Amino acid sequence: MDGDTPLIVACNMTDEYLAVRLLSAGCRVDASGYEDNTALHRAAERGSVELVCLLVDDSDADMALTNAAGNTPLMVACENGNVDVVRCLLQRSATTGNCHHPAPLHWGNSDGKTCLHMAALSGQVELVDLLLEAGVSAYDVDSAGNTALVLAIWLRNFDFASKLLETMISSGLSSAQRADCVNRQGELGRNATHWAALHGAVGLLDALSVAVGGRLDVEARDVAGDTPLLLAAKADRVDALRWLVGRNCDVNARGELGRTALHWTVMAADRDAVERLLAVDGVAAAVLDEADCTPLLLAALHHRYAEMRTILRSAASDADVDRRDGEGRTALHWICKVKLHDILAVTVIKSILALLIT
Repeated sequence: MDGDTPLIVACNMTDEYLAVRLLSAGCRVDASGYEDNTALHRAAERGSVELVCLLVDDSDADMALTNAAGNTPLMVACENGNVDVVRCLLQRSATTGNCHHPAPLHWGNSDGKTCLHMAALSGQVELVDLLLEAGVSAYDVDSAGNTALVLAIWLRNFDFASKLLETMISSGLSSAQRADCVNRQGELGRNATHWAALHGAVGLLDALSVAVGGRLDVEARDVAGDTPLLLAAKADRVDALRWLVGRNCDVNARGELGRTALHWTVMAADRDAVERLLAVDGVAAAVLDEADCTPLLLAALHHRYAEMRTILRSAASDADVDRRDGEGRTALHWICKVKLHDILAVTVIKSILALLIT
């Protein structure tokens, strides 16, 4: 048995007529059922403004009760993006003279998430203004260190994140204070810039930079040691990679597996990205990863012949063509292991041999 009362079941089915009859019969409005959800939790989850008004206005339902996850009905409504229910609950909480059990605005659930965090999960843009105007903080972090901004970008709710940034800019905080929020690292050690780069959200990277007055931390490392540039390279987000390179970030930074952005763009078989990185002043074309592989060796090992040719054409003197990996093999060894029916592979072999001879 799930433990739900008939009233909770009625609200779960959004049956207003049945709920009225049950309340008239003396059914307890604040009784909890499955996972400690009350009738108000279920009404908020289902987005029924009529039921919420019935429970709060006519039966004085407690808006501060939490379920097993520590969520209030307001938080449940935010998580499900039910704007009208959120508005209703906030209005009832604001009229303190008529409300004995207002919804707590600054409550954190069992994961430390506030109403705004839950709204970020839903991505419902209208909730940003509703919650912030009611007094909810935009800068709280959950137990993993995530701000609502980080969660929104992580989940690709970019419009929500953009609205949040607009509100931050008009909040009166200094750019340094906004930078503290935007650059804050949360779960996996990633900040808003990491997630925007990983998703290739260039418009959002622009918005983040504007919000912090140019104080965007593009060199922050996540728990794997990756910078935003490295994540963009891993995910083959060329536009984000170009954006970050244009902000003079460290193109030679080594992250997970000891690899640079050039290693990862080679692995992604993205010749355009490889060319873009090689065009940067000071780029190192022969950095060794943890397996003692240069980008050229890695390209040979994984049959990325177009990328090999690009490296040899753009950075032949720096590519270290006779470098041996952990198995003692050079790029020429690896490329000769395959059947040489690939014209591009033959072209690469000729290029390597020419370099070795000279």
